Amino acid sequence: MHEVVELMGSDRVIFGSDWPHIEGMPEPLDYVDELKEFSPEVQKLIMHDNVTELNTRRPA
Repeated sequence: MHEVVELMGSDRVIFGSDWPHIEGMPEPLDYVDELKEFSPEVQKLIMHDNVTELNTRRPA
C-alpha cells in the first residue's frame, strides 16, 4: 500500500471492502496492519477523513 500512497497521495486513498465476499482479501481488516507504517494523521485520512470528504461532495 505504501506504493499506492506514494503514487496517488494520502488524500486520495480510502479503505473499502467487498464484504461479505471473500474473493479478494479473506480478512479485510488485515489491511489495517499495513497502515502501521504510516503516521496517525495519514491513517486517519485513509480510514475516515477521505471517505467523509468524498461523501460530502455534491455534483455541480
